[in-house]
Amino acid sequence: MRNIALILTLSVAPLLAQSSSPYRIAHTYTLGGDGSWDYIVPDPPNHRLFISRQTRVMVVDENNGKLLGEVTGIKGAHGTALADATGHGFATSGIDESVVIFDLKTFKVLDR
Repeated sequence: MRNIALILTLSVAPLLAQSSSPYRIAHTYTLGGDGSWDYIVPDPPNHRLFISRQTRVMVVDENNGKLLGEVTGIKGAHGTALADATGHGFATSGIDESVVIFDLKTFKVLDR
């Protein structure tokens, strides 16, 4: 009897450990362009994705995959941070060890 209880416990435990994930693949897009990518930063209120790509940050519409614009002039793009309250974005430029400040509406570089 103990063996049956042990077998049932061991066979049911993995099923109980599995939980349905709230995450799923909603869309798949081909970005195109040169260079690998690094961090992807979502902008949920504006339905955009900021994707670091070596020399630039691509801004993509999360609903249709359309390229909305690019922040250019970055040397070794890595992370991006968004400050909606000020309307500014910040992208790291790893090769020259700087941070590029850009406008969140026009994607134009404002300062370095």
